[in-house]
Amino acid sequence: MTVTEQEDGVFRVILPSKQDKKEWLAKLVGLDEKYIFERSFVNRVGREKKESVYEIAEDGVYEAEDKDGRHYFAKQGDKIVELDRDSAKEMLRDQPNDKVPDELDIPF
Repeated sequence: MTVTEQEDGVFRVILPSKQDKKEWLAKLVGLDEKYIFERSFVNRVGREKKESVYEIAEDGVYEAEDKDGRHYFAKQGDKIVELDRDSAKEMLRDQPNDKVPDELDIPF
């Protein structure tokens, strides 16, 4: 996974293709008893060689899956911070009603 800033707080996320399954990017919007997280999947904006390209502008906690496995990160303004799964769960757990508000309090 590669994340680069484009402009005005928009980031480009590039995920290397998987051979057996489709790579994906999702914003984590809450916790789920069965699937751990509630996800809002981000639409792919393009495909370059063997990579899928996504763009994100909204602050929040994200999860991606590509050929190297699962990745978690938080976006707040013009900052991206890598997380582990437990940190992502903890950030969502601390939010009222397990929902991510418009302005997420990301401690960095």
